[in-house]
Formats: sequence, structure tokens, C-alpha cells
Amino acid sequence: MNSVASGGSSSSLFGGVFAASSAVRHAFTGSQKTLWTSDTCLLSFSPSGTGGNLTMFATSSILWGSLSESFTYDSPVSTISPSNIPVMTQQGLRSSIFGKDFGTYSVCGASGAGSTVSESTLWLSDSVLQSRIAVGVGSTKLVSVSIGRLVDSLSQAMSFDSPQITSIRNLAENSTILAESINAGSYDSSTKMRIGHTSCRFTRWVSDSSVLCGLPSELPVKMMVVITASQQLGTFIAFTS
Repeated sequence: MNSVASGGSSSSLFGGVFAASSAVRHAFTGSQKTLWTSDTCLLSFSPSGTGGNLTMFATSSILWGSLSESFTYDSPVSTISPSNIPVMTQQGLRSSIFGKDFGTYSVCGASGAGSTVSESTLWLSDSVLQSRIAVGVGSTKLVSVSIGRLVDSLSQAMSFDSPQITSIRNLAENSTILAESINAGSYDSSTKMRIGHTSCRFTRWVSDSSVLCGLPSELPVKMMVVITASQQLGTFIAFTS
């Protein structure tokens, strides 16, 4: 049996020895209304709630019975705005996740982007959650929401800003250039650099704003410097002296 989070869905319970005063509970919450139809059938209207695989209880006078993992609420359906956020944020960026069946009251919900759990998730209403996305890198991240035991996800829902090179400094003493950048990531995410089609002899991530590149042996007069971080790339045109 299944219900929307706002409740009110009807379910028929079949058994025996049901009295006119019988009542039904969904886990720990009583039904909105229980109608006795016969000594073998009760009609129950679900309360609002969240979760899955809940146990239903029926009481008749001093007798009671239960049916485990017999009831669930709808999974949330989510979209996210904004769908693209900066790699680095001082206070973290709050994104709104829209959907339905997030519950009619604040529940222990959680959200995340990719395989990283959000720093915090705030319940606002049955259709909106506010999530503080953790810093990261990459594009087409899956966004997931869990409410109770229910989990829903939306693939390719968000991305972080692509890396960009803002300037190049030549460290001539060891044939190395320092690429001053933004969005290179808050950690080394297999960052790579190349000059045109030739990979740097080595690439060393220093910070979100700087990456070192060991220059190949031969350089063109005009060169395109390419940086790649977590499958996202940025380019910069430079001239050799």
C-alpha cells in the first residue's frame, strides 16, 4: 500500500474479528480516519508522513495485529536551482531542491551532489528543501535526496564552474610555468595541463588559484595552454618571448 506524503490515501485491511471501534495505525501514527465495513475488512485513510516499509497495526478492543513492511509513502521527485555553482565559496552556496512529498513537517532529510553529502539540508515545505552544497569540482553531478528510508535522485542535475587560467608566469630557472587560475579545485582532482597537444612534463596542483606545469622541450611562438580538472577544461593563449 502506498500514499502521498500529505496523507489521505485509502487502504483496505483484511483480517478477522474487526469490531466497529477498531482503529488503524501506520507505524506510530494513527490513521486520519478508520471505517469499519465488516468483521473482516477495515478502510483506513493514511496520515501525513514519510518513509518506506512501514508496519501497519490494527486494534480491536484489547486485541491487535500487525503487518510488517506493508506501507510506504511516495519518494520525492527533485529538481535543483541553480544548476551550476562556483567551485569555491566562503560560506557555502545554498541551492533549492524542488519536488514533492518531502513531508508535511521537518524530517531528518539529507541531500548530496555526486558522492558527497551536503554540508546541511533545511526542510522548508512539502516541495522545497534548501541544501548547502559542499565545495567540489566536475560537471553533470547527480543530486540525491533522502527522506526517511526513501531515496530519489536526478542525474546530470548540476555542475561546478569550469577551471580558467587568468595569467601565465614563466619560472625560467627550471623550465616551469605557473598558471594563475580560478576554479582549479579545492583539492587535487587529477588536474592536468598541456601546451597545445603536448602534455606538460609534470603538472602539480598548488591551490585553487595556481597550478605548476613543467614545459615540454619545444615551444611554439604562440601557444594554447589547456588546464583540465575533473573532466572540465579551460584555455589560455600565451606568447613565448
